[in-house]
Amino acid sequence: MKILLRTAATSFIHILLSGTLTAQQTGEIRGKVTEEKGEALPGVSITARSPNLQGFRTTVSDRSGSFLLALLPVGTYSLTFELPGFEKMTVSGQDVRLGFTVSLPVVLKPAAIREEVTVVAPAPLIDKTKSDNSYRLNSNDLALVPTQARTIAEIVDLTPGVTGVRANTVSGGANVTVGTLPTTETGLPSFRGEGDAGNNWLVDGLSTKGVNYNGPGVRLNYDAWEEVQIVSDGFAPELGQGLGGFINIVTKSGSNSFHGQLGGLIQDSGLRAKRQEQLSVVSIPETSLQLYFGNLGGPIVRDKLWFFLSDNYFGNFDKSSQQSIGWLTVPGGERRFHRSSGCRRCRFFGSRGEPPGGAENTLS
Repeated sequence: MKILLRTAATSFIHILLSGTLTAQQTGEIRGKVTEEKGEALPGVSITARSPNLQGFRTTVSDRSGSFLLALLPVGTYSLTFELPGFEKMTVSGQDVRLGFTVSLPVVLKPAAIREEVTVVAPAPLIDKTKSDNSYRLNSNDLALVPTQARTIAEIVDLTPGVTGVRANTVSGGANVTVGTLPTTETGLPSFRGEGDAGNNWLVDGLSTKGVNYNGPGVRLNYDAWEEVQIVSDGFAPELGQGLGGFINIVTKSGSNSFHGQLGGLIQDSGLRAKRQEQLSVVSIPETSLQLYFGNLGGPIVRDKLWFFLSDNYFGNFDKSSQQSIGWLTVPGGERRFHRSSGCRRCRFFGSRGEPPGGAENTLS
């Protein structure tokens, strides 16, 4: 019985891990190490470090001098190259983006005198190893993007080749209920004319699209996003389940230093200009919006256990006055609703940043 339970648990963990790897939630660095005359250097020890990486990652160049550091969390990396008889070299400022491959050629010089060389070089803007049309925004970019409601739909609308949809292409914009909140569907972005139902929404590698309308099934705090990848064309076949575009979100996971953020967004109806009367609409409510957000992340055990907490509060207040058109009278009224959503993430690793297997947990 114990053997059966152990086998079932192992299979379940394997399925979870394999499912999260089908969608790209990491990047990679690959390259080739040579000496000054162009000859390949095998056996070079390469060490990668980053504030977003627990511990460090190491590899060794093969007989052709090539190396690969795969499944790296998004962030900025520094790489150290060491080989007896050659100068130690450190290359910093390598930005690893979601689903992106950094190509890095390295030339080591013979060590006549013991010294260390540090090179600061930005990552290339074009990924020469892939031919997709991905559009990426990291957390720093998202903080500067002009948004009104801080939603994923607004971010996707900024992608070249994407059309904003004012009405849902399936229901025609009918009134629906999300949870216990009545709302009106305004449609989601459309890729290459496929409509808003042709997209797939991924969070940390898992598909979260809704069952009925293929919308983003999970509400995730804007401030909990580490990076967003928008694939408009040329996506890998294993992504599947979509004819339009793929929106891939990777959430934050803390770091070795404590950090946090508090903020708010207030859109009061009293701050807007007075609306002019319209004959085509009987009653237009005056809407006030409030959004308060905060997050906190940091280490519990450095390089082994991090935490990240994020929460936001959203409030909406609609007020309409009584109006009449001929014999038809529409009464006035008020409507209030609010919601709060949170994201909690804990990541722990074994010694030297090596995952013990299935060691990550995300709740939203």
